[in-house]
Amino acid sequence: MLLCACALIFFGCGSKNNNPTPSKPDYKTLIIGKWGNAKDTIREYTNDKLTKTHITNTQGDSYDFKADGTGIEKWTTLTIPYTYILSDKTLSFHTFSVKDGAATYPGNDFSFEIKSLTTNELILFYQNVDVDSKGNVYKEVEIDHYFKLSN
Repeated sequence: MLLCACALIFFGCGSKNNNPTPSKPDYKTLIIGKWGNAKDTIREYTNDKLTKTHITNTQGDSYDFKADGTGIEKWTTLTIPYTYILSDKTLSFHTFSVKDGAATYPGNDFSFEIKSLTTNELILFYQNVDVDSKGNVYKEVEIDHYFKLSN
C-alpha cells in the first residue's frame, strides 16, 4: 500500500505551465460586423522630414464586414462594395467601381496592416512611398481608428 501511495505521488505530480502561451486573436471572427470610423491620422514626409499632418474625424464613415469575405464601405454619401481577405495581420481589399452622380470611382486593390483588432477596436496602418526623378522620397503614413458599431 505504501508503494502504491509513493507511485501515485511520483506519477501524479507533473509540472504545470502556469504561463501558457497566449493564443493568437481570431481576426476572422473579430472583424465581422460594422465598424465606425473614429479618426484618421495621415502624416506626409519628404526625405524623412515630416511636412504635413492631417487628422480627420470622419464619423459617419464605416466598414461592414460580412463572414463571406464581402462588405460595404460607407462614406457620407457614397456606398462602395468590396471583397476582403485576412492573412496574418494584413487586411486586403478589392473595391468595385461605383458611380456617384457625374463622378466615377474606379475599383482598387489595397492593403492595411492590422495594428490592433479586439472586440471593440480596429486600428489599421497604411504606408505609401514614392520616389521622384530627382531621388526625393515622398512617404505617406496613415493610421485609421475604428470602433465596433454592431455585430
